[in-house]
Amino acid sequence: MPKIRSHRIAKDDFEYELDIDFKDAAIMENKISLDVSARKRAVNETDWQEVTVNIAFNFETGHAVVSTEGEKIGEIDLSKIDIPDHAFAEQAWDAIANAYSGSAIEDAIQAIPSDPVFGCLVKAGISTTVGQTMNCYNSTPQTSALSQRVRETILCLGQNSNWMVLTASARTVRCMVMAGLG
Repeated sequence: MPKIRSHRIAKDDFEYELDIDFKDAAIMENKISLDVSARKRAVNETDWQEVTVNIAFNFETGHAVVSTEGEKIGEIDLSKIDIPDHAFAEQAWDAIANAYSGSAIEDAIQAIPSDPVFGCLVKAGISTTVGQTMNCYNSTPQTSALSQRVRETILCLGQNSNWMVLTASARTVRCMVMAGLG
């Protein structure tokens, strides 16, 4: 599957980028696994600082495992996720936080020296990915086999990839404004 890359956001002397990458191997296990990667670099520099959070959806158990650097940091109870497409950044993140158990995702974000814009980008990427994945999965016929529902969910994610980019970008900007950075 291709990466979904949002446009770059420039703030002060830095550029920020968000990638969402589908992991093909998970499909064979009737799961969906996505890497949400936020990157930051100084303008005119070549090296990026990056944090990647993997979200592995297991619809049989109704949970998504959240990990960073290959280490599980928590789980999301998928039955508690209902994020409307038009949800503001704070509302979307609160829905994730209320369904989440484990080490704080914020700890992963803070593990690298960064700034509030970077945190906004990571949160927007995670909330958009989880919200759209659940919207797509919930739109599939419940009478279909799990493998069919997973494949239809992936098709739906592909069809909504442009919307996901716009949503993540809008949530990032709103988070920046709310934090007094915009």
